[in-house]
Amino acid sequence: MPGLLSVQGENYRWKTEPDSSEVLFKAQSSEQPPRKMLVHISSHLQSKFDASKTLKEQNQHAITPVIASDLITQAIKQGWRSRETPMEFDANDKGVITKRPNHH
Repeated sequence: MPGLLSVQGENYRWKTEPDSSEVLFKAQSSEQPPRKMLVHISSHLQSKFDASKTLKEQNQHAITPVIASDLITQAIKQGWRSRETPMEFDANDKGVITKRPNHH
């Protein structure tokens, strides 16, 4: 389900999409020509989202607005700018993201 939230004074649209092996978290500015960020979260992770269930078992609803805000904040700290180049990240089992290497 898409959501809208404010992070560091900017409004973002975000959503999650389940896949067979991961949950994709997508966010973009709601006000400018958007440049998306994409976080790949392995669906088998037992993470900070809910240690008792995997993300696949939780059917991606484990990504709350608070966690969405945290993921966007982490991406901004790692150089993502919503009006510039899209970026992709991977999340570990603690919910910490790292930038994916560029694929040409």
